[in-house]
Amino acid sequence: MTKLKYYLGRIMVRIMGLHKKPSYSSLNEDVIIDWLTGHKERGTYIDIGANHPDRINNTKLFYERGWRGINIEPDPTGYALFVEKRPEDVNLNCAIGEGEIDYFEGGDDTSGNTCVRELAELRGMKSHKRLTLKPLREVFQEHDLHLVDFISIDVETFENEVLRSNDWNKYKARVICLEGDNYSLLKRFGYRKVFWDGNNSYYKLKGL
Repeated sequence: MTKLKYYLGRIMVRIMGLHKKPSYSSLNEDVIIDWLTGHKERGTYIDIGANHPDRINNTKLFYERGWRGINIEPDPTGYALFVEKRPEDVNLNCAIGEGEIDYFEGGDDTSGNTCVRELAELRGMKSHKRLTLKPLREVFQEHDLHLVDFISIDVETFENEVLRSNDWNKYKARVICLEGDNYSLLKRFGYRKVFWDGNNSYYKLKGL
């Protein structure tokens, strides 16, 4: 990702005044999602790679408003915090995808934990454990969901694997926020890219 592309995204956030609103996210993601979902008083979400219930989090703003959803965090410490801080949410201690994978951990700071070996090597991470991944379609199915207001995906370049684990014909979100730029799979299932904040892409389901 070029610096120019990053700055263009940040400039757009400022032009629209989104940076002025209270936010718990690192780059105003929650404010952007709120705008794209129509400032609803109640709604549902799925947060994949939720990390921490209070810090740099894309769903805390909505939880405080009265929304409820599912937080998915593979790190046991992060998961325990969600159980404590988000008792009215569903909290899952797992990673999303298909099959099994090595999960690399970097110590006290769990934000850099990753399922991508190349990233782990770049970060000098050696500690890892084998995880059985849970397909996103099973999360929808097990909690009797077919449409949620938004999905936030922050999984350190593992986003495409998460997307491929869902049945997008059956299980949908009105808005999807995910790190990175171009996700052609979503376009095939009726989503169009509607915003770029310098680091994250925002896709919206056509017709909703």
